[in-house]
Amino acid sequence: MSKLDDALEKLAQTKGDNNEHLKPLHDLVVGAKAQQVVELGVGYGRFTTAILAALEKTGGKLASCDNLEYAGTRSKLSCANWTYTTANDLEWGKGWTEPLDVLVIDSSHERAHTESELRLFGRHVRAGGAIVMHDTVSFPAVMEAIEAWRDERDWDLEHFENNNGLAVLTKIRRRVCRFPFAPERDFDSTSGPTVLEAALTEAFSSDERFGDFNAGPAPDDMLWFPTFKKMGSILEAIHAKRPVAIGPNVLFALSRVPGSGKHEA
Repeated sequence: MSKLDDALEKLAQTKGDNNEHLKPLHDLVVGAKAQQVVELGVGYGRFTTAILAALEKTGGKLASCDNLEYAGTRSKLSCANWTYTTANDLEWGKGWTEPLDVLVIDSSHERAHTESELRLFGRHVRAGGAIVMHDTVSFPAVMEAIEAWRDERDWDLEHFENNNGLAVLTKIRRRVCRFPFAPERDFDSTSGPTVLEAALTEAFSSDERFGDFNAGPAPDDMLWFPTFKKMGSILEAIHAKRPVAIGPNVLFALSRVPGSGKHEA
């Protein structure tokens, strides 16, 4: 057991405001095989310890930000893969560009500030990644901020009411599933829509993020119809409120008068 694992074990067994959430957070970071984690709000570094113990196993790195620094926190948890910035996290975050595997928020607990944190950093969380937020029960404004910001189409929410409350938002991992079609045109054609259609078809077939419609798309998968030839299936998917993509440039190719076809309504 490493020093960080030992420190985590002791913290988890010591009654505190978040001790019951330390090991679950550790396991979440490990399960995500996280390479980049951002932590907003450090305090005495209890969550920080759990994150760093997990990143020791995944080889990832942690960037933490707090508007003040508690005595001894930085020296106690000094690690080569950890950066700790004392600043306003919204100002600090304006320069953030890297994708995130996990975002941990335990900062001001004010609704407006928390919503701003979610808007600023949430867009960087990759599909399948997570946002972990503490004090959702002891500070109702945190949950209010989550509900105001969260798009239920993009984020699953799991809420734990113990130990002051913890919310785990997981960004839904969607695939784009290509609906099968039989092209009637020569893919060597110089037609813009035809060339794009061929290029996308080839790219989709070689990328694991894209699947075949016949393989059975999940409810949240986006269905891609390269042409309007499957109009019945397109309308069926739209009526079922499935995410649908049609194209490329097929609308222009099939209708020179925008809005003239029932599929354009």
